[in-house]
Amino acid sequence: MPPGWSFGLPYGFRAVWGVSRLTFEAFTLGTVVLLLAIAVAGYLTQRMRTRRRDYEREAGPAR
Repeated sequence: MPPGWSFGLPYGFRAVWGVSRLTFEAFTLGTVVLLLAIAVAGYLTQRMRTRRRDYEREAGPAR
């Protein structure tokens, strides 16, 4: 199949998006990587905050 065909149908990335297929896919993958990085940062931040509260709870009240 020629490049730019999906499911047997022609699709012109340059005509539709104004960029090559490679550029389109690079931006798409870059967006996915950015979203995953934000999700991991949020997960790690919450995990650190939760561990700190658990540690304070185990230590008991200050005397």
